[in-house]
Amino acid sequence: MSRLNTMARFDGPDEKEPKVIDYCYSCNAELYEGEEVVALEDFLFCDIDCLFDAIKYKTLEENKYV
Repeated sequence: MSRLNTMARFDGPDEKEPKVIDYCYSCNAELYEGEEVVALEDFLFCDIDCLFDAIKYKTLEENKYV
C-alpha cells in the first residue's frame, strides 16, 4: 500500500537526533557529531570565545601562585 493512501503521509521526515560526542571544556555545552569545534591539544571547545575564556582563567590562576 502506498504511503499516500495511509496516515503515514502525515508523518514528518525521519530525522535522527545528532549524537553527542563530547562536551566543551570551558562551558560544558554538548558537542554534536558533525559540528565544527575548536581543539587545543586534547581539549575541545564549542567556539573560540570558550577557548579564550579557558586560557584567560588558566593564566590568571597560574599567575596567582607565582
